[in-house]
Amino acid sequence: MHILEHLFLVGEFPERAHLLSGLTLEQVRLCPEGASHSIYDELWHAAGYQRYVLERGDAVGDLYPTAAPEHEHQWHDLVRAFLDGARAAAAMGQTPERLALEVEPGVTMADELNGVAVHNAYHLGRSLRCGNGSARAAHSNVRRIVAAGAKRRRPTNRWTQVPTNRMFRNLIRPALLE
Repeated sequence: MHILEHLFLVGEFPERAHLLSGLTLEQVRLCPEGASHSIYDELWHAAGYQRYVLERGDAVGDLYPTAAPEHEHQWHDLVRAFLDGARAAAAMGQTPERLALEVEPGVTMADELNGVAVHNAYHLGRSLRCGNGSARAAHSNVRRIVAAGAKRRRPTNRWTQVPTNRMFRNLIRPALLE
């Protein structure tokens, strides 16, 4: 298994497809007291940022949805889009030349994908807090990854204020380029 498959699809906490399955529309719309966003909002944001990086487009539109989903298929469509993007990111691990591509001065696609993986972990962790208490162990792993990333900052963009974790990048980058 390539490290990107581990980071985007199956590792560190429950497999993403399993984690996002079986939730009802009522559950994903719920914004518990003290939470700023629902599960739907968090995944919508993570999927949008993931798409932005993978497609190398301009950040346009809202950072979070402006309305809650009205139909269950909207949730399922969002999960499908998120997982499709995660699979596409993981598949990039099979093309080292694409990972080595410099997307801006001093930043490779491997660096960008690392940032997306940390960003996804952060927002999935926030989603888990909206869900039941059985997700606490998974959330502590996410908190550990994100806390390590907060020690050093790199420029951020309008999609996220979560910095790319340079220490994490330096540990994973060599594996990405193998």
